[in-house]
Amino acid sequence: MLGVSQVSPNKGSQKNYLSVNSLNTVVVQRPYVSAQAFQQADSVHFGSTANTKQIPDVLIKNRKEDFITPSPHQYYHQWLWDAAFHAIVLSHYDVDMAKKEMNTLLKAQWPNGFVPHIQMDPKVVKEYHPNAQDWATGRNTSGVTQTPMIAAAIREIYQQAGDKEYLKQTLPKVLKYHQWLKSDREIQQDGLVAIIHPWEPGSDNSPIFDSLRNKLWEQHYRDVKLPFTRVDTKHVDPSQRPSDKDYQVYWGLVEAFQKTGWDQAKMAETSPFAVADPMFNAAWAQANQDLAYLYEQIDDPKTADTLKSWAEQTKKAMNDQMWSEEASVYYAKDLRSGEKIPVKTSNGLLPLYAGVPNQHQAKKLVATMMDPDAFKGHYGIRGVDKSEPGYDPKNYWRGPSWINIHWFLVNGLKRYGFDKEAAEVTKKAKDLVAKEGYREYYHPDTGTGLGAKDFAWSSLVHIL
Repeated sequence: MLGVSQVSPNKGSQKNYLSVNSLNTVVVQRPYVSAQAFQQADSVHFGSTANTKQIPDVLIKNRKEDFITPSPHQYYHQWLWDAAFHAIVLSHYDVDMAKKEMNTLLKAQWPNGFVPHIQMDPKVVKEYHPNAQDWATGRNTSGVTQTPMIAAAIREIYQQAGDKEYLKQTLPKVLKYHQWLKSDREIQQDGLVAIIHPWEPGSDNSPIFDSLRNKLWEQHYRDVKLPFTRVDTKHVDPSQRPSDKDYQVYWGLVEAFQKTGWDQAKMAETSPFAVADPMFNAAWAQANQDLAYLYEQIDDPKTADTLKSWAEQTKKAMNDQMWSEEASVYYAKDLRSGEKIPVKTSNGLLPLYAGVPNQHQAKKLVATMMDPDAFKGHYGIRGVDKSEPGYDPKNYWRGPSWINIHWFLVNGLKRYGFDKEAAEVTKKAKDLVAKEGYREYYHPDTGTGLGAKDFAWSSLVHIL
């Protein structure tokens, strides 16, 4: 049975779980118990007067002094979107822990508003690479960002606690991050924000990037020498991780950024890798909706209206430039060539989460998602369409099922009223964790746990 820990309940009245995506409607969600292993870990008493709440032990086991590490076996630092997911889960058990997670993350914010994708634990140097010395940003952080999930986490904390003072203290930092993204990464000024490194969406070695990676490797990075020895493949089977060729491109881009002195605007202007990723942009659109909602709570309608307009601009651009009627998914777009990247991945399903597609597009997305010959595996939603040449059900972002992707999809399905499909995707996520524990990712057809063990964001199953 999965372990749980007793913690004090959130202060104030108990609240039903409000969907992170609810804009004008309140959606009450209760845990779906799919296996005996979850009878204890899922017994969270939403709306009850229980004296204690039960928190999955993975969130306690992975806790450091100021944050929760994704996995104590592989990832020793704090990652941006991992921290947001940790806070989203924690908000249902201990709001103070959730706030601390986000406060720690925002301490790493640079003066220009940029929030790095990794904040290093200064006590960990040799165990993980690239470390702060390798990055050489002059700070204890990386120099690229990650999928913008901060506003979603702050919204979830607020919906659980109703703490407007916390909003007043925190929202200026989040707004500054959004202003930085809008200024430095909207390189075509059309609503789409660019990722300038494969690490930024979090889906590092997705087949989306294969063609561009091969081109960059051939033209620029075939002779790149890593200044460190990879340690990720010591903890995880190398067949489940990005290739050495991938890492040459990853590090070649970092070296190019180092030459700019980590000038974020110049990095975006000059990076040969500039992609509008559908997951990153969906998260960006929803982040602006979430932040607008939060500014309304502190009586600032002017800022809220600006953020709403940003969200609408992104949604329109995604529909105009990234939707494929033929493939029934959203494609990524190479912002240097101006061409769509015709590779079908779960990233292209995630615009559901942000309310991007119209009802016609949503129906087509859901049909594609639930097609066993495309995305629906026996145990989970595949990360890549089964028909894609680059599909590999055991390799990182090339095909396995991820619990955070299920979370995005369940919220998107509920947003559009696809409750039956949402229940099925929820059951798959819960059955994966019940079968294999909190793993980083899973084989979508066998359910085998893959990647790092004790992976904290897989505890998202408890709030689906």
